[in-house]
Amino acid sequence: MFLCSIPIIFHSILDQIFSGSSPNATYATADGGIVAEPKESAPPGREDLNNYVESEVCHSQCSGGCSGPGPDMCRACTHYRLEGECVESCPEGTYASEGGDCLGCSGHCAMCSGPAQNQCLACQTGYLYVLHLGLCVEVCPEGYYAGNGSCLLCGGLCAECTNPGHCLRCSHNLLLSNGSCLTTCPEGFFETQDNTCGSCFPQCRTCVGGSSADCASCKPKSFLHNGKCVYRCPKGRSV
Repeated sequence: MFLCSIPIIFHSILDQIFSGSSPNATYATADGGIVAEPKESAPPGREDLNNYVESEVCHSQCSGGCSGPGPDMCRACTHYRLEGECVESCPEGTYASEGGDCLGCSGHCAMCSGPAQNQCLACQTGYLYVLHLGLCVEVCPEGYYAGNGSCLLCGGLCAECTNPGHCLRCSHNLLLSNGSCLTTCPEGFFETQDNTCGSCFPQCRTCVGGSSADCASCKPKSFLHNGKCVYRCPKGRSV
């Protein structure tokens, strides 16, 4: 009688294996049941998860079996795990670790690629994203200007600007002249104490200040006299 029952048990096992259980996550027991093949120990405090049953009751995000229908009862996750639950993708404010866990972003990141402050991909409302630096800030740093919710590079040698073509302040002690940063002021301008180029008096070709007595050289048809540009030399003077 015992020998005759072996084919029946064998066929019963095969029927259960091919009727819907995942072949890569189950094995047959001696009594004809189908259970998940344990591949790793359950997390501390969740020893109940050591016995997984692969069946249609498992959540869609489960992989390799489960102990119940919820996404927090999976043996492993198909995609990612967030605070003990299996999810299809990591939500805003988190990133996917190498181990498949969704971990929190740093600072004011709305999206990020890792835990560091400079790994932001997008910022929370009210913060500006610094291109090339991966930071979220309230005020743009030196060399950047605010535009479309981001901090964009001024470019060139600007320390502060309103857009790439108009500097407000120069870096490296360069001189600001009409929105550009220069090493020396052009003709008709002089260097001020705040590193800008001020305009000479109209009759001056070059100057050391902005008054009529600060000329260093004069335009054609005028003559330098005591720091001033005159059209006629005073009596007793010659060119």
